[in-house]
Amino acid sequence: MISLTGNCLLVFSITTSILAIFTKRSIKAYIFWISSLAVITAFLLLILAFITSDFSVKNVFLNSSTIKPLIYKIAGSWASHEGSMLLYVSMLSFISSLYTKVVNYQGNTRNVQITILAFIQILFLFFIYYTSNPFDNFKFAPEQGLGLNPVLQDKALSIHPPLLYMGYVSYVTLYVNAILLLLIPKERTTLIKDSLRLSGFALIMLTSGIGLGAWWAYRELGWGGYWFFDPVENISLMPWIAGISLHHFLLVTNKSRKFFYWSVITSFIAFLLTLYGLFFVRSGIITSVHSFAFSRERGFYLFGICSILTFLALTAFTVRKKENHTNSKDAGASVLTIRDKAIMGGNILWIIALLSLFIAVIYPIYQSFFYENNVAIDPKYFHQIFIPIFIPLMLIAAIIPYLNNHQSFSRKLIHLLIPFLITLVIFHYIPKPGIISTAIIFASTLLMIQMANLFLIETNYFQKSLTPRKLSLIIGHFSLGLLAFSININVLFSKEIEFIGNTGGSFSDEFFLVKLDNIRFSDTEVYYRQIAEFSVQDNNGNVVILKPENRLYKIENSLSQESDIYSYLTHDMLASLSKVNGNTIHAIIYYKPMIWFIWLSIFLIAGSFVIYITKVK
Repeated sequence: MISLTGNCLLVFSITTSILAIFTKRSIKAYIFWISSLAVITAFLLLILAFITSDFSVKNVFLNSSTIKPLIYKIAGSWASHEGSMLLYVSMLSFISSLYTKVVNYQGNTRNVQITILAFIQILFLFFIYYTSNPFDNFKFAPEQGLGLNPVLQDKALSIHPPLLYMGYVSYVTLYVNAILLLLIPKERTTLIKDSLRLSGFALIMLTSGIGLGAWWAYRELGWGGYWFFDPVENISLMPWIAGISLHHFLLVTNKSRKFFYWSVITSFIAFLLTLYGLFFVRSGIITSVHSFAFSRERGFYLFGICSILTFLALTAFTVRKKENHTNSKDAGASVLTIRDKAIMGGNILWIIALLSLFIAVIYPIYQSFFYENNVAIDPKYFHQIFIPIFIPLMLIAAIIPYLNNHQSFSRKLIHLLIPFLITLVIFHYIPKPGIISTAIIFASTLLMIQMANLFLIETNYFQKSLTPRKLSLIIGHFSLGLLAFSININVLFSKEIEFIGNTGGSFSDEFFLVKLDNIRFSDTEVYYRQIAEFSVQDNNGNVVILKPENRLYKIENSLSQESDIYSYLTHDMLASLSKVNGNTIHAIIYYKPMIWFIWLSIFLIAGSFVIYITKVK
């Protein structure tokens, strides 16, 4: 019954989306909302199938079981390619409907807006129904499912995909607004202001989604890391970088119409990058722990969607550019101030960072396709090419707010001297100091100090409040500095201890004493557990107990390692089992400084956009 109803809802949504394109303007929005509601209902129906363990639906059979906790039954609905694509399209429909409701354009503007959104919805609905249908069913109902991948059975991953997808699909609003900016010049003032709000919302969702993904990797994968420039991680980061660049262009365009074409182009790029990311991840042309199984049919179809929407953007831009250029103010031909040039310079660096990631994704595909060579990008590429780009970026971010601010020479000297002294102190303790790491420490510290000082100046030392825009700028730029500083300290000062031994055995180095106190076994409804209990003592006599586990999942018959983490304000202690040979335990104990500040900085970056979208002038 659920399978039949789900398929009927998909067909109904396709039909009403087509009607929304060709129907009268007076009822166009209502037809589109009905179509979107049908898609969202279809996804909720899929969730219901997982909750009730309806194994007559193949997707439920392959990704759930009767003994799964409720949260993982729900998460199983987007654990597969088919389910995750329905989640993506339902969120696309939700954001599109919300966009047409909240950003209530009139006349021809609204007509074009809904027509484009309905067309995009049709493309994805056909893709789901014919190539990735999550409602395919058996003629019989198995009594038990195959379970869910143990790696996916984590609370962070239950939230991470919906937030990440919400960030991705939010850029459809920027894509549509960019077309409207080209086609309907008389509405540009309103469209640009709305684009600025929409850009902030997209960055809130995307930042939160990427941050949760990093948190999941840190907690679940058991290697003490949160990012290792996996191709899919790079693909998720590229729209974020394009979105940051877009937001800065829109700030200037909203104020003076400068960088108008740059705002349009980066609006197109941000959304198209999310689409090409879908193509790369779900066509099987890249190898990653995150990618889905190879499907030539799905790959061709997704590439077709990407090509159609790329062609639509290029056509709108090419046809209207000559006409728009006749208006020099709208074309951004006015003289650039030093502040505008600094923002442009920063955005050029963001675009260079984006291109460096794009090359890292494309080059192995190129080598594999044309030369049949399996090429992997060495981590040194990112450390030597991508990461150094953020040094001048942070310096520019530290300078821009002060370009129209006159301070005494002594005060400026103090602001340079403090980060220089902090860098010297840290440099003294770095095991293997390098030019890049030292420069990042200096630039990030300077950025944080400059933003703290700007806050004091703008509030007249806490005597007046800040505008949302100014507060957002200070928090966002400070958080970028904190993120860069925390990651750098984490990389430079992290330590790991390899433990191999039996119960009662110990291992020590110059920093820690690790002892294996006990090995326990227990049984739950979902899995069997083997728990190793470690006590870790530092040089100050502080002791922490860590209990990493091996879990054998009963339904999946799959072994999973679960790390145990004890968090302090300044650092984490993390233990992970690698393997067990008889009574001999192999484990790694990690010391990870500044981890809490990494999560805090990501939260603050997202929060800065929350503050900004509350009021855009």
